[in-house]
Amino acid sequence: MALVAVPTLGHALTVSPVPKPGAGVRETGIYGWVRHPMYAGVLLAGAGLALRGGSWVHLGALLALVLVLVGKIGFEESRLRQLYPGYADYQRRVGALVPRHDRIAGIWTRQDG
Repeated sequence: MALVAVPTLGHALTVSPVPKPGAGVRETGIYGWVRHPMYAGVLLAGAGLALRGGSWVHLGALLALVLVLVGKIGFEESRLRQLYPGYADYQRRVGALVPRHDRIAGIWTRQDG
């Protein structure tokens, strides 16, 4: 998931939660499904490692990772709302780490517009 997101970000890619000025907001590709596919991918990998490790230490490390990334998302999104007026609408339409239920349901149902 994280690797699929990299080409879509292009020059906007950064490990910092501070958005690059002028980079814009990506809403296509995987970013049409989730707002933070890179964080979701890291969390999926962390969950897999925690399950493989199978100890309370691994579970604690996963919990710490979740807390750090949720905090990072909050910080990043507050900046994105300040920079891009349309970001709040994007937040309402697209899930942060998992696709919204109505987006998933649309795969199996025909939606005439």
